[in-house]
Amino acid sequence: MLLAALLSAAPGSGRAQEGPSVWRYSFYKTLTYEILANSADLLLYTTVLGGTAAGAAPFLVVNGLSAGSAYYVHEVAWNFFGPAPETKTGVVELGLVKTLTYRVVSTAQHMAVAYAFTGNAWAAAGYAVATNLSDAVVYIANEYGWDVYGPPLPGSRAASTGAAPVP
Repeated sequence: MLLAALLSAAPGSGRAQEGPSVWRYSFYKTLTYEILANSADLLLYTTVLGGTAAGAAPFLVVNGLSAGSAYYVHEVAWNFFGPAPETKTGVVELGLVKTLTYRVVSTAQHMAVAYAFTGNAWAAAGYAVATNLSDAVVYIANEYGWDVYGPPLPGSRAASTGAAPVP
């Protein structure tokens, strides 16, 4: 989040007042989420899936690229097409809907990656459940951090209606 704030306010960028584009904003947000989520995923890979140190690097590359792609697409789509909150209560309700929609995407992605690395459907399901719990906490914290400390998000539906970005 600090990186995004510094880059969007860089001298000479001409974008300090309006903030980064939806594409850049979503990219930085994806980076902060994936760094935190993949740290938790590595711990779960070694404990739940019984992964080895030798298998950790390929697992993190595949998991990071697939999860990062899913998060980025979800974030951009939500910023362009997601509903803008009408009230302060609407921000919380839409934040929950956004979290739940991403949890569906993320759970399917984690299950597919775990199954690809283990070939065991039960281990993959256990891993998907465990990551769902840990990543939900990371997701909500990342959304809150960007909502409170991040730069404004121009070009989204929330910005065009004058409402705050949805966490």
